[in-house]
Amino acid sequence: MAPMRPNDAALTEANRDVKIKSIEPLAVGLPMKKPVTMAAETVTRADNVLVRVEADGGLVGWGEAASAPTMTGETTASMLAAVAHIAPALLGRDAGDHAGISAAMDASMYGNS
Repeated sequence: MAPMRPNDAALTEANRDVKIKSIEPLAVGLPMKKPVTMAAETVTRADNVLVRVEADGGLVGWGEAASAPTMTGETTASMLAAVAHIAPALLGRDAGDHAGISAAMDASMYGNS
């Protein structure tokens, strides 16, 4: 048995075979306490996407990604679309199968890591 990684702590042997039941992206825009200036741009708010993943056993996990249209091309809208596109390939998968989930995401959005 492979050693558990820190984020695997909730997936004990007793609940190892929990399946992904739902994936819900949530767009959030939060004003920054202090604006940040980079090159020719001043950022006054953080436009991010939170992703809530729920397993059939009741476990819930969260992910987060920040938009950076001028650096990476990612916008809140593009990240929401990516989650909607990838989610069907992940539903029903074993939540502890990180390699399989990663491969499914890569196959769904080739070249967009």
